[in-house]
Amino acid sequence: DVSYDIAPTGKINVPPAVTGVISALTAEQWQDRPTAKAILCASFPVMTVRSNRCSFPFPDTVPEMYDYLAAFHQAEWSRRLYLADKWIDRICDLEDEAFLLLLPSFSQLFTHVETRIGSLSLFPKLAQRLGPERARRHLLKRIISMFEPLRPNIPKVLFGNKIIYEFVKRLGISIFLQQLLPCYLEALAIHDPVCNNKRQPSPAASSDTAEKSTFTSDLAGDAMTHICTLLGPILTSKHIVRQLVKI
Repeated sequence: DVSYDIAPTGKINVPPAVTGVISALTAEQWQDRPTAKAILCASFPVMTVRSNRCSFPFPDTVPEMYDYLAAFHQAEWSRRLYLADKWIDRICDLEDEAFLLLLPSFSQLFTHVETRIGSLSLFPKLAQRLGPERARRHLLKRIISMFEPLRPNIPKVLFGNKIIYEFVKRLGISIFLQQLLPCYLEALAIHDPVCNNKRQPSPAASSDTAEKSTFTSDLAGDAMTHICTLLGPILTSKHIVRQLVKI
């Protein structure tokens, strides 16, 4: 909605600084057109005078945002996770507009195969900065997606007391009960894949598979104990005990 920028004549009032940059970018000779880096340098002069021809009235936080995004998108995925962890405190201190512009760089770490497990370490700070409603909107589906594709070998970190506490605290009890609790209950019911195979595998393979399945179930059992403690007796009786009976 840009109605507040439109004059009664129907024309948009564009600041002179913006029209100057637009004119420079649409110059007939491509050599005369400034690059994104040139516009940034002109907008935030350090050793030079500010150029009226190709400088935007950017907020003071833009240079840092540019440095982070440039480094992030040029890095390998494992390096991106390191950069996100390094910058997260500064980025969370930004105003909403700047923070939300950078949020997609964090969100994609939760879905990429190389970074989705490590990205859980970013959840507490991101969720705190977003608040419950926006954390549900931007992060919840990505968290749930970590359970299904990796069954029966669900990442161990998802069963940790600390991350479960953060899920409950940052997303809210009702959302945890509706969206995440079923994932933990399903983990309790994971069966040894050998039981569902028509062909009997070798004893060594059977032993390895059972060990993985049992390990996941044990983790889910320990996690459920912690979840019951967090929820208290009334919610545990209502939402967990009935489901455990079915299992």
